Amino acid sequence: LLANNDAIAAQPALLGISTIVDVFDQHRLFEKIDNQRVVELSRLRGQPGFSGVDSVRKSTGITARRMLQEGLTSLDLALALIRKLEFASGCSVTEFDAVLLCHSHTNPHECQELAAAVCERLHIPESTITAYNHGCCGFLKLLQDGAELLDELPQPGRVALLSVETPETWHDAADRLFCGLV
Repeated sequence: LLANNDAIAAQPALLGISTIVDVFDQHRLFEKIDNQRVVELSRLRGQPGFSGVDSVRKSTGITARRMLQEGLTSLDLALALIRKLEFASGCSVTEFDAVLLCHSHTNPHECQELAAAVCERLHIPESTITAYNHGCCGFLKLLQDGAELLDELPQPGRVALLSVETPETWHDAADRLFCGLV
């Protein structure tokens, strides 16, 4: 089970879950950005964005976040997540009864494309991964559907919940309020 924000990753007991995988602190994948950079990025494509650093801090309560390193994509992040899941669980991704993947993007087909790319890269059937483009609350959708699947499976069952939150590639799920504001 992957917790997709810092508070849950630091204290998974807050939700009564245990964290198996967390890729947020892998420096080879992410660079840290400050709120000044967020202001600049929020104004991409001619959007008005945030008025300044103080408005970012007031709106989100966050002063630093992570951005994918240049040249990396959501596919790189998903593959790193799956590798870490396999290592931490001792199971191949194909050994899970279900793999649920959430990835938000303004392109409604991006999540299915990501799931297909992961399956192609790992040489596994496309039916292995169920994709969700469920916005900012996607991880909660994964928790709900994952719990329902576990109830339906013979015991013990395995359901992997993978949240690859890079909606526009420049902000991450640790910035849980920002995603809903922009």
